[in-house]
Amino acid sequence: MESIFVSYSAKDISHVNSITSSANNYLSKSTDLWIATEKKDKVSRLRPGEDWRDEIKRNIEKSKGAVLLVSKNFLEAEIVKDFELPLIIEKKKSDPDYKIYPVLVENCDYEKNDFLNSKQFTNSPRTSLSSLTGKRYQLEIENLINNINIDFPEKKSRKMIYGLVASIILGFSLFLTLQ
Repeated sequence: MESIFVSYSAKDISHVNSITSSANNYLSKSTDLWIATEKKDKVSRLRPGEDWRDEIKRNIEKSKGAVLLVSKNFLEAEIVKDFELPLIIEKKKSDPDYKIYPVLVENCDYEKNDFLNSKQFTNSPRTSLSSLTGKRYQLEIENLINNINIDFPEKKSRKMIYGLVASIILGFSLFLTLQ
């Protein structure tokens, strides 16, 4: 299963919840969004008594991409600017295939950040999440999920692939014998 790390300010948790809700319905089953505050199978991602920094670092290192919920809160959150974002930037430098999905939560000074100002966001300043409601908001969230699904498509099982290959070979063999 491919893991996508979600970096956000705790003050923007409502947007994280919207992404989680859409992901439950539309995200490929072979992809997991790793959200620090989320419970997976009724167990907290960050276990009591564990070093949460080590756990976050480990999950960024093993992730194949990161969703960045960019807002004023995100840019000011010490955990993001001093810990998560530097790890994500380092991961991207060491792995050019590492995917970054910046989402503009609200208009803010992200252009002042050398890493963010060169990235294409999944939405535009005209469609920051906090400026949208209803169906338009949901469409932006689904756009994010669709982008992740394109980069990390559902993996077919080997049994299914072997069956398809066997069918092609059998079909080709029949074609040749009828010639």
